[in-house]
Amino acid sequence: MNDERLEERASTIRPATLLTRSKSLLHAVKADLRANVPDARGLYGWAWSLAFSQGFQAVLVHRAAHSLLKRGSGFKFLARVLSSSNAKLFGVYIDPEVLIGPGLAMPHPVGIVIGMGAVIGERATIYQNVTIGQAGKGEPRYPRLGNCVTLYTGAVVIGDIDVGDEVVVGANSVVLHSVSRGQHVAGAPARSLSSRPGTTTRRARAGDGSDGPPNGRAL
Repeated sequence: MNDERLEERASTIRPATLLTRSKSLLHAVKADLRANVPDARGLYGWAWSLAFSQGFQAVLVHRAAHSLLKRGSGFKFLARVLSSSNAKLFGVYIDPEVLIGPGLAMPHPVGIVIGMGAVIGERATIYQNVTIGQAGKGEPRYPRLGNCVTLYTGAVVIGDIDVGDEVVVGANSVVLHSVSRGQHVAGAPARSLSSRPGTTTRRARAGDGSDGPPNGRAL
């Protein structure tokens, strides 16, 4: 699945603000830095993040792999090498074809798996041991996540579903069906705990992830 088809899939959700060709790689990387290391400032902040923030490092490697993949089939092998290095170095597997909006935060990235057809909007927060992938065999069908979505530890989101903006998925939950905007869901299978249409999370209000995950608590 090429990048044009991924972007076409992304446009069917709602985040027109997803990472596209009109948004630079540098813009996305800066947003990722702010999301993973809110206190990073200047050259020292960049150096500290590159040295110690595994979440930022893992997202940065994915950005590089995805950028290479967009250059054409001649760079596909190198993109896959970078993706594999993510798994070996940080315990994170993100397929290089995954389309991710700016500002992805991964506070504890170990064990995260994101399949190739997934789409993730801006300012998402993903904790350890989260799986985003397809359900069963056959034609690949992957989830599409909106903006400011939070997936807590061990959450599983699978299948051809839409997860709306500002949705919060509790720890060890299994999401098999689409979730509308502002819902807090938990359980296996996941069920709605609350509906908060029209509300905004702390990260959504901040616009850059500087206040951490929505509500400041895990489910």
